[in-house]
Amino acid sequence: MAKEESNAASMCQDCKKLVGAGRYAEPHEKLEYVSDKQVSSMLGRADETYYRCRTCGHEWLHETGSYGMGWMSMRHS
Repeated sequence: MAKEESNAASMCQDCKKLVGAGRYAEPHEKLEYVSDKQVSSMLGRADETYYRCRTCGHEWLHETGSYGMGWMSMRHS
């Protein structure tokens, strides 16, 4: 089983809905805020917010801002 498939298999249903979600998708209600920071580069600014799911323990990075990429799976704790 590939690493991505293994990660997805251990996610709760709410977290599975965030896979591939864009920067405008809201966090689900079971995500708890961990930290945030602003990142600047030659391309522009991205705001990074880190979350952990209270149900399955999955960790997420949510990038917003002019060059934010949306929801990115970090790892399962």
